[in-house]
Amino acid sequence: MGAYPGLSFGEKWVMKVIEVQPVHGGWKVTDASADSGWITVFPSADGLELAIKYAKARQGPNQVEIRVLNPIGNVVDTIHVDYGQRGL
Repeated sequence: MGAYPGLSFGEKWVMKVIEVQPVHGGWKVTDASADSGWITVFPSADGLELAIKYAKARQGPNQVEIRVLNPIGNVVDTIHVDYGQRGL
């Protein structure tokens, strides 16, 4: 077994980092762990729950760290989700 539970020798452990930030009366979701180029905006001031649910759905077969940012980019909350805990 590898250094992390559930991994075989030689497999990589990957954690995806997704940021959720308020913008112009909505919430922006971006993949901060890669240069993938995707950004999704939920145009509702109360769309934080939808944005977090979307971030969990984007995780793929990885662990994910969802960082909730304030309008100037400071982290105000961090949510860690394992693959089996997506709750979709």
